Amino acid sequence: MSSGSKKILGLLSEAINSTGKHSSFVNGNDLKVNVGSVLFTRADNGKTCWNYESVTLLSSRYIFQNLLPDYKLLKIKNNQIIDDVVAYFKLLLTLAQKSSDSSSRRLILFALADTIGGYLHRFVLPFARYAYYSGYINCEDMENLNIFFENIKNALKTNGKGWAEAHYLNYPTYSAEPLIIPIEYSASKNPCKRFAFVMPSSPQEDMAIPLPFTDSVHNPVSIILPYKSRFFFSLTSRQSKDVVVKYYVSSIKCLKYLNATEANVKEFNSNFMSWLVVYVMPNLFTDTFYPGFGGVFKIIQTMENNGIEPKQMDNFKAALEEQDDYVDEYEPPPQQRDMILYGVCITVLIWILLGCILLCCRMRSEKCQKDICKQNATDETEICPVGRSSASRSNTGSQKFRRAYGSSSDESKHKGEIYRKKRKDKKNFI
Repeated sequence: MSSGSKKILGLLSEAINSTGKHSSFVNGNDLKVNVGSVLFTRADNGKTCWNYESVTLLSSRYIFQNLLPDYKLLKIKNNQIIDDVVAYFKLLLTLAQKSSDSSSRRLILFALADTIGGYLHRFVLPFARYAYYSGYINCEDMENLNIFFENIKNALKTNGKGWAEAHYLNYPTYSAEPLIIPIEYSASKNPCKRFAFVMPSSPQEDMAIPLPFTDSVHNPVSIILPYKSRFFFSLTSRQSKDVVVKYYVSSIKCLKYLNATEANVKEFNSNFMSWLVVYVMPNLFTDTFYPGFGGVFKIIQTMENNGIEPKQMDNFKAALEEQDDYVDEYEPPPQQRDMILYGVCITVLIWILLGCILLCCRMRSEKCQKDICKQNATDETEICPVGRSSASRSNTGSQKFRRAYGSSSDESKHKGEIYRKKRKDKKNFI
């Protein structure tokens, strides 16, 4: 193997190595920033013959990777950082497009897009999602970043397979700020009006607000909140941003408004934190962006500051079962329950009777149609017997024709004879 081929293979190994999770960390020492590649695969390590386009693409890819900023500098605590990162990468794409000639422009742009896409996938997007879930950036800037990333993937016609996996090992050292929930309410604004739950029959009973639930533990798409109206929300829609935080704030306000005991509020916080740990937290460290989970780290920080800890899993599952029973806690009086049962039975009987009537009518209609068909078949058999030949049928038809039209000719002949007889009688008279 020539020295040039060895150099190319060395560049390729550095470009596509560490595509596995956290493989750029060895013994705790951070090696070079490596984001993988969708333009080359590990199978290319064994290639010994390279054309001009492959050499240009690989060399450009290696150079552009050195332009990537250190991921430790990505402290995304405001929207301006996101705007600066996107503007920086757009500037690189513009310069690469203007500075290269027409023959190599496409290859250089592909190499740069591959570098930017890998860096966004491994570092920027995970850190940005963490910042959004911590309440530091808004949904609009996060969506703009996702759109830019999707444009990179569309330009390369890839799904991202080959880029290094998202970097979840060392998140930024900053934490979310706790929520500030006002506790002063006006008499005209009742924070409990939008909730659908059973009011306690006496002040001594504990106040409980139903917990949300998602359509799936892993990779959920929608969430249902215990509201009287518009209780169904899409977790991946922009219109549902921060719905979990809004639910938590409204719940605490409602409990305070109803003068719930401190133990009751602590019980709700513990149940809700357990729900977050089971149904929300595992989905915050995936490649899917959930606008509905915006600010959930602020909820957790608020609970930790108040000394709230999640319940044990067995107790939490029992609490969920109790919640289902609590939602159906209201039972109507016996007389009302009997009336409802009678109404349901009568309705079922009416539908059964209507079904039987329709079935009988249909069967009778089919029977009448069969009788008519049989009668028509009998009439045709009497007019044209089955055993008669085609010649006899044609003769019979001819005879009928002659009878029909021959009668008219005989009548005209008879009239002529009468007329001639009258003329003869007239001559004899004269």
